Amino acid sequence: MNRTVSIIIPVCDGKEYLHDMLGCVLNQSFYDYELIIIDDGSTDGSGELLDEFAVKHPQIKVFHQQRAGVSAARNKGLSAAMGKYIFFWDCDDRVSVDILEKMVSNAEMHIKSLTVCGIKWSFCETGKEQSVLPNCGEEPVSHFPLLYEDGLLSSLCNKIFSRSIIEKYKLKFDNDISMGEDLLFVLSYIRHISTFTFINEALYSYHIRGNKGLHVSFHENRFYGIARMYVQLKQLCDERGCNEDLLIIIKRKIIEEYSLALSDCVHPDSRFPMKKKLSEMSKALKSIEYRQTIDELDGASILPVLKELMRIKSALLLYIYFRISDFRKKQRR
Repeated sequence: MNRTVSIIIPVCDGKEYLHDMLGCVLNQSFYDYELIIIDDGSTDGSGELLDEFAVKHPQIKVFHQQRAGVSAARNKGLSAAMGKYIFFWDCDDRVSVDILEKMVSNAEMHIKSLTVCGIKWSFCETGKEQSVLPNCGEEPVSHFPLLYEDGLLSSLCNKIFSRSIIEKYKLKFDNDISMGEDLLFVLSYIRHISTFTFINEALYSYHIRGNKGLHVSFHENRFYGIARMYVQLKQLCDERGCNEDLLIIIKRKIIEEYSLALSDCVHPDSRFPMKKKLSEMSKALKSIEYRQTIDELDGASILPVLKELMRIKSALLLYIYFRISDFRKKQRR
């Protein structure tokens, strides 16, 4: 039986969050959906719990695989999806009870558009919340840098995708990218639509626990992912005839991505030895993509001292700077 909506959720050791997220889904005001959950090699009992839910709720389909990463899990979900529309959600977040109803209704009224809703950031340790809301109405795809600047473009979770577009253009997630794969998928998708339409409500809630969202573990292809993001963003700018101001927004955001990646590379939790860290940093600082974005450092949200070090392009000086910064943070705790 085909459903209107397929919701795809990858799970990797997320047992403690599953009851809350699945409760949000099962209590939706819109009922015509299938929930496809990919157990990506969980070892905490998530797979067994998901199987129990699937027995009780026929709209839930559970697939188990050896750990292959979130992109592979989502691709597996796409291959199983039968819905007219696709949602991609995370197992440790929350959604409003009417997100399906409102997003599907909007998508049905704007079939050549991508519907985007607002996002709420909920910081579990402090109880603070922060919402990012789009303006109401419709915007041409050429304005995508503005969404990127506001933090509404990169996420998959605040969008409803057409399965027919995904299948027609054979869109998939890149298994070789561990950072920025969501944005790359969104960029490949919006090449095939004409406009965005917005819902001025934070219907999706990211729950930030501990260091989630503040520190990202560094992966060897992190800088490669940023370079890929920049190339695709710039290419889409050229295709859509974006003006120079919009291109500057992209360059500023990318240089901020480089700043975060450099910091995460040096972070004590990074598994690489010092020599490897310096090698990865040096390659990034010498890359064409870095050189093309460095001219927008002045307008980026980066500390002045760090801006100067990034302009010098010395991996060793940046390494020392970030280690001193980490030491000072520990001293203040």
